[in-house]
Amino acid sequence: MSFDVNALDRAVDHFLEIPFRGMGWAPALEAFDSAIGAFGTIVLPALNEKMPGPYPVSPSLVPCARQYVEENWIKADIRLRPLKKFVRQGVVTDQDVISREGKRRSPYFQDFIHKNGADEWAGLRADIAGEICCVSIQRPLGVEPFSPNELAVLTSIAPRLSMLTSMIQQLDQARLNGVSDALEAMTTPAFLLNRRSEVLRFNAAAKSVLNKDIMIKDSQLELRGPDNNAFRKRISGVLRQSAIASPSSGLPLLARREKGRPLLVRAHRLRSDPSLAYFESAWGIVTVTDPDRHLIPASDLLQSSFGLSEREAGLIRLLVQHNGSARDAADTAHISYETFRTHMRNIRGKSGINSIAELIRLATSLRE
Repeated sequence: MSFDVNALDRAVDHFLEIPFRGMGWAPALEAFDSAIGAFGTIVLPALNEKMPGPYPVSPSLVPCARQYVEENWIKADIRLRPLKKFVRQGVVTDQDVISREGKRRSPYFQDFIHKNGADEWAGLRADIAGEICCVSIQRPLGVEPFSPNELAVLTSIAPRLSMLTSMIQQLDQARLNGVSDALEAMTTPAFLLNRRSEVLRFNAAAKSVLNKDIMIKDSQLELRGPDNNAFRKRISGVLRQSAIASPSSGLPLLARREKGRPLLVRAHRLRSDPSLAYFESAWGIVTVTDPDRHLIPASDLLQSSFGLSEREAGLIRLLVQHNGSARDAADTAHISYETFRTHMRNIRGKSGINSIAELIRLATSLRE
């Protein structure tokens, strides 16, 4: 069979419209499949096997792609073995991997590919948004392998698909800047992650926990306490889920540490543009709440709210820090218990509040 060249030109134009029309990948892939007589097409990272999905895929190929993962056919997949040839020439086929006789003996082809109504395959290189991708094209069962002329046509359109790069990157940079601005406005420590769980950026508030309770190692967030494995698993699980409102997204993880109450860590998926989601940089946010820090009121708020001096505000902060124990607060302040009590009497007089207990209750409502 031969391609409908005019239909193929229109299909490739669909790809170039993806960043601007917000229609997603499915219509463009369906038009592409129709033009070349494909069973279905999926866009995969060619060099980064750990790049998590979901990947842009034709609707016709979704059940097959799900079975590929769920039944572990991924481990039996022999395609893309000639990786150097793929990167150099820009296209590979089943003929570069296995003979016809080999296919007849292969459980991968007989029990998976053929049973799904597919057979011949070609992998087309396209450099999209900084990733070397394989546009993996599956033909229906009973159709001949791709001819040299067909492969030449496919290779010739690859640069047009790669034109997506500059458009997607410009849009992604604008989105990344917008997310970063919102991140900086947050008073809670927050870290912006990509889909590989690598830290892209973090806000000024995050410096209060960095290298104290949390560290960045090899671009990944890690806890210093005993719950690091659960922490990493939670982040990875939320970022890999296709649904924004997933069951674990936003649920707090109690992260124990050597001193103080456990941190409350939340991982959130960012809402994505369906047309760009796979190639977007910003994929999720991790926020960290330190209960000890948030229980202690800010000094400037105490001064402005109750008319206290900086010294008096500092003593109230110590009292809150020590859960109302005047003796412990006095020890930390390096003053006597009686001197501390004198300050408290003066503070009650200034603030017009009759008891220190009531003052603490009001003070702790003033959060940093």
